[in-house]
Amino acid sequence: MLSESALEELMQSASPIWLIRASTKASNSPAYTLMVQSFGYEDEYSEIRAIKIALCQKDVICKHEDGTVYFKNRTIVDKPEFVYLYNTFQVVVNKRQKRIKFGPSGNILISSEELRGLGIGSYCMSKLVGFLQLKYPDYHILSGSLSHVDARTLAEQARRDNFYKNRGFEVLVNDKGIGKFSASSPMKLSTKFNSEKIFEMNQLHLLNKINELNDEKDSQAKIIVLQREELDREKVNYQKLTNINKYYQRAFKILCQLKIQSQPQSII
Repeated sequence: MLSESALEELMQSASPIWLIRASTKASNSPAYTLMVQSFGYEDEYSEIRAIKIALCQKDVICKHEDGTVYFKNRTIVDKPEFVYLYNTFQVVVNKRQKRIKFGPSGNILISSEELRGLGIGSYCMSKLVGFLQLKYPDYHILSGSLSHVDARTLAEQARRDNFYKNRGFEVLVNDKGIGKFSASSPMKLSTKFNSEKIFEMNQLHLLNKINELNDEKDSQAKIIVLQREELDREKVNYQKLTNINKYYQRAFKILCQLKIQSQPQSII
């Protein structure tokens, strides 16, 4: 168990934030922009490495008739932040015993239900495995627990088990969905992730995104100006129609009066 000072140092010893976009790329499906950051703590006896994510923006993917993609219903999180033990993937390294432990189990999952199935977990695990292969390639990986909480249905159990199997872990479970995942060393694990679902946003992409947002802002501003001009024209036309209506009302009243005056008076 880490002390409070060690936990504080873990949160402070963080790498620069980078962004990813996660989606299935299917029409009318959500696309998420997420902040990703690697946190670390190390002393002479152990090292902890954690990958955390935080939601920044949610869009809905749509397609024009020509097949080009655009986004609508953009929802932006005002203050995205990393939350301790939430949407986290963590590994603990014991240097004395040359052992590696993924987890605890609460620290190797996507906590947000809506973010599951988008390849985000595989992406975060790939970063941890890559770190271990570079720094601790010959260390032994301790088995981790698989809980029935993550396997309430057969579909959930299959998704959970395949997640570990696709990373290179051996998975053993009983008929209640409880079991373990294990691997002999980091070199037996895979650093691959689904690049069809996950897109790492580099600086050039971010600049293009900023330009895209600025263009969208200018376009919206132009639309607002055109709408205001159209509204002003409608107001002028309405005023003209109102004046014409008043004119005809006065004219009709005058004609009625003239008609009354022109009628012959009855003689009693």
